[in-house]
Amino acid sequence: MRKKGATTVGWLTVGLALVATPAVAGGLHLGFESGPSGASQTAAADGGAAPLSAVDQIVGRKLVNTDGAKIGTIEDVVRLKADNTPYAIVSVKRSGQSNKDITIRYSDIKLMPEEVMIQTHLTARDYATMPSYNSSEYVPLDQPAAG
Repeated sequence: MRKKGATTVGWLTVGLALVATPAVAGGLHLGFESGPSGASQTAAADGGAAPLSAVDQIVGRKLVNTDGAKIGTIEDVVRLKADNTPYAIVSVKRSGQSNKDITIRYSDIKLMPEEVMIQTHLTARDYATMPSYNSSEYVPLDQPAAG
């Protein structure tokens, strides 16, 4: 039997490793086709992903992790040119530096009454180390990606 803390650390390590690889282009996506248990698991595991119709309610709101710690502020929602997948642009505060914009797969966020949540225990510091948003890889949400 695994200890709860050991499992969490394992998932965080796997999540960070996946983000750092070139195979995960276009921003952060914490979904996994199958986890260590063999069951399908995604960051929005409860199926509560925010619908695209809620974009106006999401832009400008803070993004928090499952611990309630602020990750950043959602600045916009765009589509990845490569596959038309929507991503949220999140401004993440970096210690002693200017904010950094990153992208998080829109399907991984959930609209809550007071904020928007991504179901992870990663912190703002973790997100600040992720690749920066590159506007040349995205199109506005109302403009379908060419393809």
